[in-house]
Amino acid sequence: MTNPIIEEVRAARAALAAEHGYDIRRVTEWARAQTAARKAALTQPQTKKASAKSPVTRKRREGSARAST
Repeated sequence: MTNPIIEEVRAARAALAAEHGYDIRRVTEWARAQTAARKAALTQPQTKKASAKSPVTRKRREGSARAST
């Protein structure tokens, strides 16, 4: 009996190992670099744009402006 999720994980692991020449040190260095890059991306401040507001927020504001006039 094979589990497709387990097979997918094993295939991804095998591909990663092959990509780095089956060298555990190279795989570890890659993983650490990926982790550091993701942490850096999470800690950078996001710039807020006027168009970045959700459509729900815009509709609420427009609705309250209409009700007050």
